[in-house]
Amino acid sequence: GVVATSTITDATPASFYAHVAVRFCYGPDDMSGSENGFMPGAMCPDDDAAVGGPGSIAEQLAASRVDVALGGGLSAFTQKTHKGPTVLELALSAGFQIVRTADELDAVTSGRVLGLFPPSHLPVIWQGENGGRAQKLENAAGQEEPEPARFGCEPSPAFGKTPTLAALTEKAIELLSSSAEGFFLVV
Repeated sequence: GVVATSTITDATPASFYAHVAVRFCYGPDDMSGSENGFMPGAMCPDDDAAVGGPGSIAEQLAASRVDVALGGGLSAFTQKTHKGPTVLELALSAGFQIVRTADELDAVTSGRVLGLFPPSHLPVIWQGENGGRAQKLENAAGQEEPEPARFGCEPSPAFGKTPTLAALTEKAIELLSSSAEGFFLVV
């Protein structure tokens, strides 16, 4: 299984189940490099499923033997493949249950599950007051390091009812622990 607070197609979780030439080949639209904004030109032409390659990271997850994948990155799975269906549709046809909310995840008691919560990374639980972020400290050579500015934290409204990393991990262990062969979980 794989659990992540990043997109489930990000480099670390994806290294468990996919292999592509460039880490940004998240979904079918990213294979050419033209729409993703990361790199110009062809990114993974040999990996593109349209030319017989294994496909984007999301396509490889849908075709993989992974039983549980929970995290962010819905946007890569709503992209259409070269054959027409979306990656989500490929995952459904491969036996995955697709869940989008904490309540839907709680209802899953067995089987393969692909939990994709936000379009990108999972939001943070806490943020700086009024959405503030830590500021980079600048100091000239030979000067003492300045004290960082202090500010409080408040709940992030973007987090809402997103499942926590702990909840995702507990659910993955619950689902995977029924295997008589044991399991491997990347968190």
